[in-house]
Amino acid sequence: MSNASCETGWRIMNTSEAISRLRQVIRRQHKAISTETSYVYWLRRYVVALQKMPPTLSSKHKIERFLSQLARQRQVSASSQNQALNALVFFYHCPMPCPQLQTFGGWRGPNENFRNQNLSSGNAVRAQL
Repeated sequence: MSNASCETGWRIMNTSEAISRLRQVIRRQHKAISTETSYVYWLRRYVVALQKMPPTLSSKHKIERFLSQLARQRQVSASSQNQALNALVFFYHCPMPCPQLQTFGGWRGPNENFRNQNLSSGNAVRAQL
């Protein structure tokens, strides 16, 4: 598995090794089997997508491109896109620590604008009451 910006300091692992490490961490943390199944599924899809991306992209840009492709080309729902993001952030934080992705929270999810709009309109309603 190749990550241009995160491969310094640790060797590149193949897909089966990455999945094995992901499973080990999930089981060590006593997460649900459904979580493990879902995270492995998204990691596999991400690895396939990585093979089609230029290796010069940073890991953050690869994740952003992957999530955008899910929404545009695969027409994946917002909740599935968020699930994919959670799986990849978990992978890069636990089994494969990547300092460049420790602050990946800056990515705007598919529903973020909608939520912010609803919160502000809710506050406006309360102010009028």
